[in-house]
Amino acid sequence: LPAERMLDTMLRRGTWRTADLAALEQRLRNFFAAAPTIRISGTTYCNRLRAALAYNHQELLAARSHGVDVQRLAQVVALQGGLLDRLQPALRRRAEEGWVRDCHGDLRPEHICIGPPVRVIDRLEFDADLRALDPVEDLAFLKLECEREGAGDAGAWLLERYLAAANPALSPTLTNFYVSNRALTRARLAAWRLAEGDGDSGLLRAKLRDY
Repeated sequence: LPAERMLDTMLRRGTWRTADLAALEQRLRNFFAAAPTIRISGTTYCNRLRAALAYNHQELLAARSHGVDVQRLAQVVALQGGLLDRLQPALRRRAEEGWVRDCHGDLRPEHICIGPPVRVIDRLEFDADLRALDPVEDLAFLKLECEREGAGDAGAWLLERYLAAANPALSPTLTNFYVSNRALTRARLAAWRLAEGDGDSGLLRAKLRDY
């Protein structure tokens, strides 16, 4: 795939256009609409999100020697837990209305070629459970990664366009929760790599702080 047409390159260079994002959003909307529904109860879905939060908290606490700001972590976990309580009715509805789908699971700019045609690659294959997501969470992760490339307006545009077309009544609070949830998960993965000595420790510490 041509590097200059990969979304991460275009975001860093500032060469993306709204027309490119519109084509990508349409491609993703079609993908999510066709994705198989994961049958899961609202209670199970909420419990799964709460268990993921507890797991991220536990693993990041264990990585405190690698630069985890424990006080900041406690604040984030408390905020996410409070949002989970507040959003539980909406999250339950999302699951019970069939919005948990077999999604991409690793929707980052480096996995998107604007084309034409638009291509989305490197779908997470090794664990189907990690692809069982609300499409809004998949797109919230893409928004987060666009922000990290210095193009938060592009990620926000994609998410808002999708919501306007497919989920017009969805609360912004829910999308913000999904962004925060994905950021904490990415922080955990950076901490794991630091603990394993897998990569440049300086870059990984910066990534951990950033997420």
